[in-house]
Formats: sequence, C-alpha cells, structure tokens
Amino acid sequence: MYLHRHVTDSVFYPALPLVKKRFPNADVTDDNFMTEQILLVAKEVQDFINNGYNYFAKKFLNVKGGHKFDIKQECVAKSAFWVTKKRYGQWIINDGGITCDKLDVKGLDIVRSNFPPAMRDLMKVVLKDILSDVDKGIIDDKIQTFKKDMKTLPIYDIAAPTGVRGLTKYKNTKRTKFKSKTILTETKKGTPVHVKAAITHNDLLKHFKLTDSEPIRNDEKIKWIYLKDNPYGLPSLALKGYGDPKEIMDFAEKYIDRDKIFESQLRKKVVMFYDALKWDFVAEINENVGKFF
Repeated sequence: MYLHRHVTDSVFYPALPLVKKRFPNADVTDDNFMTEQILLVAKEVQDFINNGYNYFAKKFLNVKGGHKFDIKQECVAKSAFWVTKKRYGQWIINDGGITCDKLDVKGLDIVRSNFPPAMRDLMKVVLKDILSDVDKGIIDDKIQTFKKDMKTLPIYDIAAPTGVRGLTKYKNTKRTKFKSKTILTETKKGTPVHVKAAITHNDLLKHFKLTDSEPIRNDEKIKWIYLKDNPYGLPSLALKGYGDPKEIMDFAEKYIDRDKIFESQLRKKVVMFYDALKWDFVAEINENVGKFF
C-alpha cells in the first residue's frame, strides 16, 4: 500500500489506485517507479487544490492579495498502520522529495522515553513487521520468545524510565513497623506507583545503612519495577540506573516481578496493535501467563 500525505493538517490518501489506473501493467512493487509516479500525481493534486484556494479566498473571503492557504507534498509511505485516530506508524520511502527508508511513528507509546528500552525495541520490530506484511504467526513467535527471555534480561532494560516528583508531598507523617523491625515510610492514598517506588528506594538505603549512597530526590530520573511478595510488603522499587548499591540491586533481582511488568507495560501495547488488525492475542502467552517465572 503506497500512501501520500499533505500537511498543515495532515491528509493521507492511497496513491496506488491512481498509479494503477494510469499504468495497468506496471510493477507496483518497484519503489523507485512508484515514488516517481506518486510524486507526479501529488503535484497535480497539489496544484489543483492550491488553485481552488485562490478562487476560495477571493470569492468567499474577499481576499484580493496573497493568502495563507497552501497545500504541499510531504512524504510517500510504502505502508501505514493506524491504531486509532492520530496514532499510527508508516514506512516512509520519500520525505520531501528525498529518497529514504525510515519508520515514522506518531502518538504511539512505544517510542516514548518512559517505555522500558527492551520493550521499545521489540514493539518497533513488531510495527516494522506489520508494515512489511509479515505473517502473524512469526510476530506471535517473537512476542513469545521475548516473554520467555524476559527472565534473564537485565533489570535496567525492562524497568520503566521516568522522572519523579512529590517525594515529600505523598509521605504520611505516621510510620509502620514491620515484622523485620525495619521502619518504612507510609504514603498517602493515591500515591503514584513510581513515586512510591522512589520512596521505597530511599527507605531501603536507610534499612541497609548505605550512608555513602545518595537518595533519590525530586526531579531526578529513575527506573522503576514491580516487586513480588517480599518481607516488607513493598509493591515497587525505583533504581537510579547507575551506581545503585549492590544491596539494592540484589533485593531487586530477588523480588522483581517480571510477569507483572510484562502484563502492565507490554501486553496492553501488543493487544492494542492486535485489536486494530482484528487479530487474536497470542494464545500461548494469554493462556499461560505466570508460568515462565
């Protein structure tokens, strides 16, 4: 599927029918030929619409001189995939008249900086495969393999990066003593999970008496993870992502809940793609969640 886009407000249209109408016997898999012909058609459309703007501005708006209405060719995409309105990916082969070969993503969480790096890489592969019309079974296998491999991936690769604020705002003044005799900070109802994770990090520094390690402070960047059942009932933990003390990392390695991270961070992204394609979610993963860890 070849697409063309005009901008100020973006307008997409399939160019393949226009080229096939003019060249019934053409090889529509030839990117160079298709791009050349699409750009010619785009110029015709562009010029026609701009001439219409001239008439519109004069006739209906009484603009006798120049006006701001203008439409311009932007890019040619070999394929595109819309998840929802204003959330899409496209494989661009010509950008502003310059030949290229690149993935363009708009509005999808998979390119955001707060998405775990390893999952970001996987979802880019999945999107490229969808745009390249790769068989669903092959894409399913890649997701299943990633799910299995998650149990050995470095924590930093699957932790969610984000900034943190409100470390004082969300603290309760009272404190609770746990069975282990350690004292951990209580947080207010509605405390964001990543804020609670950062507060937990600082509490563990005190618990392990790591006085040489700086605590996490407001406006710092962190990487946070979900935790499995642990002696302190901690639901999540933040890491700085560099120079984290061995005691903190050992605790994270022992109690990280990789299954919950997959479910909360990745599964819904995959399902969003699959739903848009009217595909069923990967059966093996859907039925056997929790068996890998």
